[in-house]
Amino acid sequence: MESTLTASEVCAAAKCPPSSLRAWQNRNGLFPHLAKDGGWRRYTLSDAIGIRLVVLLTERGFAAQEVVNLVNAMRPNLEMAAQGYAPFVGIGRSEDSGSLEFRELKWTGKVLDDLGWFKDPVVISVDLGRITNEVVFLIGEMRDGGDAE
Repeated sequence: MESTLTASEVCAAAKCPPSSLRAWQNRNGLFPHLAKDGGWRRYTLSDAIGIRLVVLLTERGFAAQEVVNLVNAMRPNLEMAAQGYAPFVGIGRSEDSGSLEFRELKWTGKVLDDLGWFKDPVVISVDLGRITNEVVFLIGEMRDGGDAE
C-alpha cells in the first residue's frame, strides 16, 4: 500500500461522505497536522482509521466537535494501530473533565472495572484492530479493483 492516501480513498475506506470530512476538518479542526498549503491533502492509514472512528462515534450520537477533539488526542494511538498494535479502548466522559476521553482496556477479566471511571451513561468500547482491518481491507479492495480495469 502507498504511504499516503487521497481524500477519496480515505472517504471510501472510512465510509464517510467527502462533505463530512471537509466539515470536520474546516469547522471542527480534525487533523490540524494536515494544514493545506495550496495543494491537495494526503492522508495516512492512521488518518483513515481516525476518520472511521469519527464516523462510528457520530453515528452513535456523540457530538462531532467532541469526537474530533477525542480523535485528535488519540493520534499517537491511531498511529500505533496503523502499525499493528490496535487495542480495545473505552470511550466516555470522566468525572473530572466532562469531555470525551479514552482508555486502553486490559483483558484481565475485569474490563467492567476499567470502565468505572466514566460518568456518562453512554460508554462504549472500540476495537481499534477491527477498525484498522476494515479500513485496510477497503483500501486494498479499492486499489486492486482499479488495477484490474
